[in-house]
Amino acid sequence: MNQIRRSDTCGIHILTKNGLRSDAVIKYNWVEKNMEEGIVIEGDQNFARVEKNHHVCNNRKAGIRVCEKASAKIMNNQIYGNYGQGILVVDSASAHIEKNQIYQNYKANIAYGGANSADTVILNNLIYRSRSEGIFCIEGGYSWIKHNDIYDN
Repeated sequence: MNQIRRSDTCGIHILTKNGLRSDAVIKYNWVEKNMEEGIVIEGDQNFARVEKNHHVCNNRKAGIRVCEKASAKIMNNQIYGNYGQGILVVDSASAHIEKNQIYQNYKANIAYGGANSADTVILNNLIYRSRSEGIFCIEGGYSWIKHNDIYDN
């Protein structure tokens, strides 16, 4: 278990380049109070998994950001109190988001959309106490949002 706190940029950054593949597993961590995102998954052929992290919280931007054609699995995490989104899936990326507790983020608890986001699945999450949207989707194509508990309180 790692405690990743007060980084000047991101807490954890998984980046792929030159067509190389990543299947990194980020598991059992506390990622908090970083100056940018807590966790960033970036690049084509990036299939990182973010699983069973105790706290992804109080980061200045998003708790978890998936971008630049990455395709991440985000499962069984507690993601809360971030000053941006809880989970942000940027235009060309996609994610499988399942069985997370996502709450009290200043922007949307989950935000995604764009060209590749039709591959996004949001399944069996507990999403509550958002200051903005529970789930925000723009140009989401045929993405799946199923069996989530989304409420205010």
